[in-house]
Amino acid sequence: MSIKLTSVVCLAAAVAAGCATVSEPTPAPAVPMPAPVAPILPTPSPEDGQAAALFHRQSVLRLPPAEVTRERNRLAAVAVEPAAQLRLAMLLAQPRSPNADLARALALTELVLKSADPAAVSLHPLAWLLAEQLAERLRLEGLGERQSAQLKESQRRVGELQEKLERLANIERSLPGRPLPHGRTP
Repeated sequence: MSIKLTSVVCLAAAVAAGCATVSEPTPAPAVPMPAPVAPILPTPSPEDGQAAALFHRQSVLRLPPAEVTRERNRLAAVAVEPAAQLRLAMLLAQPRSPNADLARALALTELVLKSADPAAVSLHPLAWLLAEQLAERLRLEGLGERQSAQLKESQRRVGELQEKLERLANIERSLPGRPLPHGRTP
């Protein structure tokens, strides 16, 4: 009987402990969070070719269209330097730009890649990346144009077939009804 009594007492103690109120932990004192600081991007030096080209592209993205055209003309005037060629290529490669000319941008990028000038060699990794993207965009544009031409041709053929079908239906409607076999009623 002592085992039963001990079991009942333990069970009662467990139930009583479960009903006890548990105090919630006090929240830690609020530490004020420091204000977020906007990162300060260093302006790359002209000697840092790749970073300067990327920085130039970012700054050109914010320009109004008239300024972009002015910048394109300025870069075209000094396009003998590899850095200027690459910058002009990136400017010509901007999507939805009135100045976009992917073929010319790819040609300028390939000039930078073919150059053995030390300034051009330092730009080769960025030029390779840009050339790959431009080649892919040109391929996709060509594919889109071909598919558009195929769609127009298919729509033209569908129209012709619908006209033929309508003419056949008109001919069928104009034919007199066939006589029924003897002894049959409709």
